[in-house]
Amino acid sequence: MSKTISIVVPVFNEEGNIPHLFDVLSKVLSAVKNYDHEIIFVDDGSADRSAEVIKEIIAGDQKVSGGKIKYIEFSRNFGKEMAITAGLNACAGDCAMIIDADLQHPVEMIPAFIAEWQKGFEVVVGIRKKSKSDTWVKVIGSKMFYKIMSRISETDIKPNSTDFRLLDRKVIDAFNQCTERTRITRGLIAWLGFKKSYIEFEAGPRVNGKAGYSTAKLIKLALFSFVSMSLFSL
Repeated sequence: MSKTISIVVPVFNEEGNIPHLFDVLSKVLSAVKNYDHEIIFVDDGSADRSAEVIKEIIAGDQKVSGGKIKYIEFSRNFGKEMAITAGLNACAGDCAMIIDADLQHPVEMIPAFIAEWQKGFEVVVGIRKKSKSDTWVKVIGSKMFYKIMSRISETDIKPNSTDFRLLDRKVIDAFNQCTERTRITRGLIAWLGFKKSYIEFEAGPRVNGKAGYSTAKLIKLALFSFVSMSLFSL
């Protein structure tokens, strides 16, 4: 019986990127031999036509392959962490890849992640290389975040780790048992343990739209992380 790879895609105002992402995903996944696949789009309360675009893709996919796409639509914007959580709860694969919809995660690297999983690694984490396009605020903020986390938490989160990662089924099941409502996905996965491997990648340019995470949202997420993962009393 073939194993299944789930692709979890959190979406927030990505109508211009979704069709291209789906085309690239389809080509890459069709080249992965001996594996079935499913793609799970989680629309995080988008204000554009993201939902309509996804539904159009699903309608076409059902005619061609009988349907390998799942779709979850939030009633409002709950944030990327909740979108990833919903996707992992809904996935049926033997492993799951988390991929951003903005095309900055190189989809063509999926086979490399699968190869590490086949070696026995249960979590394969994408490590983002530094980019010339990174603002000084993002660079300094990232360094401060990981430095503070290393001081206040017993959980080791590798610097520049991203949500671009592969999770084995046992990791997915363990993650789905976590009940935190305010969460940082990469922090919870690091806390769970499991055997890890790391792959460096260069983030591609955003093709359409604007980044969903503003500086204010990133600061808020960092503060939530400090509170939820700190060893010290509040």
